[in-house]
Amino acid sequence: MKKVSIIIAILLLTACNNSVKSIEKQAMELCKHIPDTERLAESRPYLTEDYYNLLDEMVNLPDASPVLHEWEFWFVSADGTPISADECQIIKVEKTDDSHATVLVKVHPDDTDYDAEEHTLYLEKVSGKWLICDYDETKQASKRRIENHRRDTE
Repeated sequence: MKKVSIIIAILLLTACNNSVKSIEKQAMELCKHIPDTERLAESRPYLTEDYYNLLDEMVNLPDASPVLHEWEFWFVSADGTPISADECQIIKVEKTDDSHATVLVKVHPDDTDYDAEEHTLYLEKVSGKWLICDYDETKQASKRRIENHRRDTE
């Protein structure tokens, strides 16, 4: 009986590790599609629908210039270029439940004058695919920005 328990434990650990490795691989692909203001529409298939809609609304606010300035800190490397997958290293993957995961990514800008930055990808599994549902908690910041705009224009 003890041997059976050990075998089951090993199988469960292996399955969990394979799941995390799969998320890690998909997160590396998603890093290629982290949007900036110029690539938001191109990134749409890699974002959850609600996250895309929120970001699209935020970027299209009439007073978007402060937003666009903040956006640079959220979605681009320290040198101002969009983050690309070859600049990313997955540090940690945490599967929070069957349809959500958090991925800590270290971004290495090509320019060695800049320090590497750590960013957090929040993923959601939708129709069998992992998609970005938040990035560095921009979802809440975007909601606040939109709400402030609505309040100020009423």
